[in-house]
Amino acid sequence: MFLAKRVRCFNCDTRIKNAEEAFAIKLNTLEGPHEVKMCFDCAQDFDKIAAELEEVINERNQSI
Repeated sequence: MFLAKRVRCFNCDTRIKNAEEAFAIKLNTLEGPHEVKMCFDCAQDFDKIAAELEEVINERNQSI
């Protein structure tokens, strides 16, 4: 257990005991691709927000 890598949640800053339990979120930004680690609760919230954002983007008028 001493050699287990601990990580912190990007959103709530809680410690995640085992890095394998953390969720990796990969984002494409203007600065390039980023990867952040999140705990289970924050990853669920992020998933809901991403699904809602995807719905809003899909509802846009694609007139171009």
